[in-house]
Amino acid sequence: MMERAAWAGERGWAPAEPVRRRRRGGALRALRLALELTGLAALALGAWLAWRYVGGPEGPRLDRVEIAFASAPVPGAERILPELRAALEPLRGRNLLRLDLREACTRLEAHPRIASASVRRRLPDTLEAEVVVREAAGRVRIAGKEFLVDAGGLLLAEAETPGRGPVLGGLDALEPAMRPERIAAGIHILREIEQKAPSAGREAAEMDLSPSGWVVLRLRGGAELLVPLEGAGARVARWWRLRREIAARVGQSRTVDLRWDGQIAVRPASAGGG
Repeated sequence: MMERAAWAGERGWAPAEPVRRRRRGGALRALRLALELTGLAALALGAWLAWRYVGGPEGPRLDRVEIAFASAPVPGAERILPELRAALEPLRGRNLLRLDLREACTRLEAHPRIASASVRRRLPDTLEAEVVVREAAGRVRIAGKEFLVDAGGLLLAEAETPGRGPVLGGLDALEPAMRPERIAAGIHILREIEQKAPSAGREAAEMDLSPSGWVVLRLRGGAELLVPLEGAGARVARWWRLRREIAARVGQSRTVDLRWDGQIAVRPASAGGG
């Protein structure tokens, strides 16, 4: 086959350079196209492998759960921790990267002692959780047993040992749906009395929550105070300041009625029953 040539002046005929350049340009374009196709194939393979790792059977599986309390020490922690781990047990074996963290929090917060929970993943196989425990704010007596309750009136757990503070009673006479609100009101009254009449608060032994619109606070000395749901602290503080003067006039009081604003009505211990 004859080679194409071009006039090169005095040197005569020479091969045509533009033809060679066109051939080299086509080869470079083909090489670039091959490299681009190879890159796209690599990306597709990487995406497929990532999908298999994230959502497929080869993805990381939840195998371990670590739970920590936001504050320590926590009374009854040795009993709470196994219960929390049991709540998360149905999640074991699930894909860790696709695990619904909100579901894990909901399972933990369903425990009566847990106020809130936060969780996070730790590859390759661990779920870490931190929980905030509800603080016991008082004790109640129901059906002859004492239970710890929080400030909102929620039952936390059965009390394992006798407590020092007053016990909230009279709940057996109330419908279960009414108890949390009444318990919360009783705890609020006790705190108000402790703030405004701390000496009287230290003498509190038991509170009867069964009356409607008021409560009965029994002191260690035997006196009973009838106090309203609102403003109890100020009224108890006023009676506490005047109690010796009142005792000098009528003797020791068996019942002190503080339900009326600005008034103190007493029934002396010598008055007997009725």
